[in-house]
Amino acid sequence: MFKKLFFSAILAVSVFSVAQAQDDSLYYDLGRVLVRKSNTKTTTIKGVDLEKYQASNLSDAINVWLYGTYSNSASIVYVVDGNILTDVNVYSIYDIEELTLVENATSQASGAGPGRQMVLIKLRTDRNGKRGIEVNGQNSLVDLRNTQPPSLASTAGSNSSSYDNYYVSAYRNYNNVRMGISTEYQRDVDPRNNGYGLEFLQPASFNRFKVNAYLNANLWKGTTLSFGASYLPQNNHYSFTQDTIDAYSASPYHNVHNSQIAQHLYNTDLSIKSNIAKGLTNRLSIAYAHSNYLEKDLFGSSTVYNNATSSVDSTITNAKRSHNLLFRDYLVYTGKLGEFDVQPTVSFTYRNVLDSTHYLNAYLSQYTGFPDQNLDYVSHARTLARRFMMTPAIDINFKEILDVNTGFVTVLNSIKDTSAAAHISHVYPFVSTSLNLSKALGITFIKWQLFASYSKQGAVLGDESTSLYNFTTALNPASVRLVAGDPNLPHNNDSYQAGMGVGLFKNFAVSYNYEYKYYTTYTYLIAFTDGGPVTNVIPVNSRLAITHLSAHYSVRTDKFSWMTTLTGTESHMQAVDTALGNRFNSTYLSQGHRWSGGMTHRFTYGNYFGGVDLLYQTGERPEDLLNALSAGPTVIPVVQNLNNNSFVIQNIFFGVRFKLPHLKFAELYANGHNLAQNQSSDITDNRRMYGLGFKAGI
Repeated sequence: MFKKLFFSAILAVSVFSVAQAQDDSLYYDLGRVLVRKSNTKTTTIKGVDLEKYQASNLSDAINVWLYGTYSNSASIVYVVDGNILTDVNVYSIYDIEELTLVENATSQASGAGPGRQMVLIKLRTDRNGKRGIEVNGQNSLVDLRNTQPPSLASTAGSNSSSYDNYYVSAYRNYNNVRMGISTEYQRDVDPRNNGYGLEFLQPASFNRFKVNAYLNANLWKGTTLSFGASYLPQNNHYSFTQDTIDAYSASPYHNVHNSQIAQHLYNTDLSIKSNIAKGLTNRLSIAYAHSNYLEKDLFGSSTVYNNATSSVDSTITNAKRSHNLLFRDYLVYTGKLGEFDVQPTVSFTYRNVLDSTHYLNAYLSQYTGFPDQNLDYVSHARTLARRFMMTPAIDINFKEILDVNTGFVTVLNSIKDTSAAAHISHVYPFVSTSLNLSKALGITFIKWQLFASYSKQGAVLGDESTSLYNFTTALNPASVRLVAGDPNLPHNNDSYQAGMGVGLFKNFAVSYNYEYKYYTTYTYLIAFTDGGPVTNVIPVNSRLAITHLSAHYSVRTDKFSWMTTLTGTESHMQAVDTALGNRFNSTYLSQGHRWSGGMTHRFTYGNYFGGVDLLYQTGERPEDLLNALSAGPTVIPVVQNLNNNSFVIQNIFFGVRFKLPHLKFAELYANGHNLAQNQSSDITDNRRMYGLGFKAGI
C-alpha cells in the first residue's frame, strides 16, 4: 500500500506542465498539511499586542482574543513553525511575531486532539536593520482580591509578592545570514491567605530562565537553512505549616508540607528548504525536545494524645524524563492547469516519543511505646510510541474565488503500543473549501467569504507536547474537561466546521464559525464490590457544538489609531450514549447556555499608547461531561454556580514613547492584571497585579 500511495503522489506531481515558485508566505504549515492563508478562516494576534501583559502562561494572555474561558492551557495545541513538541511557554512573548488560531477541521488531522484548538506560532527571526539589542522589563506587585466572608477575612492575613519579567535580545543580519539570541528571567507567585492555623512559609512560586537562539542562512541559490534552539531551567517552591485540632480526639495536630521542583526543557529544530526543479520544492526538518522533571515533597504531621507522641513523615521523590523526536519531509509542487492554480503535496512524518517515570515514597511512622515503621513505595513506568505517517494532499484554487484542499493521513506502521483489542484506523481523510463571494460577484466594497471543512480524527493522530509545571489556582467552570487521546480505547472522531467572514470598508469585519464534533471520550465509574472499590473505564460517545462570533473595528489617522475586537463563544457538549445505557441523564449537558469571550481595545495618540481587555462569562450551563456522569444512577447531578455571570478587566496598560540619545526607541508604561471584577466572578485565579514596565532598543 505504501508504494502505491507514494508513486500516486509522484505521478500527480508530474502531470502539470506549467510551474511557478512555491511561496511559503501564502501557506500555513499545520504540521502535516499546508493550507492556503487567503482561503482559511483564522484569527491572528500580533505578539506586540501581548507584550505589556503580566502572564506566565500564554493561554491567559490570548483567551480574550479567542474563545474566552473556553481557551485555556488544556484546550489549545500550539504549533511552533510546524512542530508540536514542547511547551510554548519556553519562548518569550518578545520572541513571538504572531499567533494564529486555525478555525479549520484540517487541524484535527494535523495533530490537534478532539475538542482542541490549534494555534500557530510564528517566531521573530527577521528583524529590521543590520544589528540591534532590545531590552524589556516588568515588575508588578501581586496580591489577592479579598472575596472571603467577613468571619474569615477578619482573621486571615494575606501575603503578597512580586511578578518579575526581564528580557534581553541581540541580533545580527548579514547578506545571507540572520542570527539572534535572547534570554529572559521570569518569576511568578501565587499568594495565599493565612488564617485558622495555616501559615504559608513560602507561597507557590517559580523562577524561569529562557534562552532562545536562531540562525537562518541562504546556503546557495534556491536552498535555505533554518536552525533554532531553546533551553529553559525552572524551579518551583512552596511550603506551609498548619495547626489544627483532630475532630475525634480533640488533640492538636501540627502539619508541615514542603515541595521543591526542578525542571529542564531543551528544544531544537533544523530545516532545509530546497528548490529541486521549477515549481518543485522539498522541505526537510528534524526537531527534538527533551525534558527532565524532579519533584521532592516532604509531608509531616505530629500530635500528642494521652501523653503519647505520634508522628508521620513521608518523603516523595518523583522523577520524569521524556524524549520527543519529530522528522518531517514535504514534497511540494506548485503549478497551473489552465486557469487553476494547483499544488499537490506529499508529506512524511515520523515521531518517536519515550517517557519514563520513577516514583519513591519513603514513609516513616513513630508512636511512643511502639517500634518505628519504615516503608518504601517504589514504582517505575516506561512508555514508547512510534508513528510513521504519510499525507498526500492537493490544493486547487480558481482565481482566488474557489479553493479546495483535500487529502488523507495514513498511518504506515503498526501501532504496537496499544492493546490488541483497540481498533485503530489507518486512513483519515480531510477536505476543506472556501468561496470568495465578493470576487465571484464582482463586489469591491465588501469582502465576503464562506468556509467549510471536514476531517476524521483518531487518537493515534493526536500529538502531545511536554508541559511545564505551573501552579493552578482556579478551575474555569466553562472549561470542557475531557480525558481523550488514549489509543487503547476506540476513538473514531468526526469534525465538521463551517464559517463566514464579512469585511466592510476595510475597517469593520464580522465573522461566524460553527464546529460540530462527534467523538469518543471516556470517564471513570467506581463500583463498590465485596472485594473493595473497582474502577471501570467507560467509553462515552459525545458530540460537541461550538458557536463562535467576532467583530473587529479599527480607525487609523496620522496621529491616532484605535482597534477594538469583540468575541463570543458558546460550547455545548452532550453525551449521546454510554455503556451504562439509561442509568444517567444523557441530555443533562444540553441544558442552558453559557457564553464566554472578551473585548480588546488598543489605541495610540502621538507618542501615547494603551490597551484594555475585558474577559466575561455569562449564562447558565453545567460544568462538564465528567461531573455529569459521576452521580448516582437515579440522581440528576448537582452543579453549583449555574448562573454565575463573571466580568473582569483582565489586562490594562498605558504608556508613552520617547526618544533618548543612542536609543532606537524607548517606552515606559504602567500595567495591571485582574484589577476589577464583579464580586461573584470565578473565572480568574483571584490574583491582582499592578506595576511598571519599560522597553528600549539599541
